[in-house]
Amino acid sequence: MSGRLVLLVCCALCSSLALDMKWTPNGEGPAPFSRNAREEMGMDPAAMAGEPAAAQGGGGTLQLGLGALLVVYFTNNWNVVLALQGALQRLMGPMLLASASKGAAKVQAKDAAAAKRAKAARLSRLAVDTK
Repeated sequence: MSGRLVLLVCCALCSSLALDMKWTPNGEGPAPFSRNAREEMGMDPAAMAGEPAAAQGGGGTLQLGLGALLVVYFTNNWNVVLALQGALQRLMGPMLLASASKGAAKVQAKDAAAAKRAKAARLSRLAVDTK
């Protein structure tokens, strides 16, 4: 119950602060929507005249669109996905086998060292018992 009360108080504080705030895009002065004000500030008058973004040097939507189409094609075509999976397995198979064999060799060497230590400890206990 107290958690809900704390949440309610936090929301009330945030909303009261939000009502007191104001947004001023140009410092404390008004936004320069007139052509004369933009020219005085050194802005290009055509920058806010509704020119398309491509004319201003942006763009790139063709590459984004083609990339999205390729992603949709590969994710929705299981035959292509299975072919890519097979090709990756053939390419990465030797590397995966090598890393697996290295891991198995490390485990085997660790087990052999543990067995050797255990045998030495057993022999030292037997030697102490016989004396």
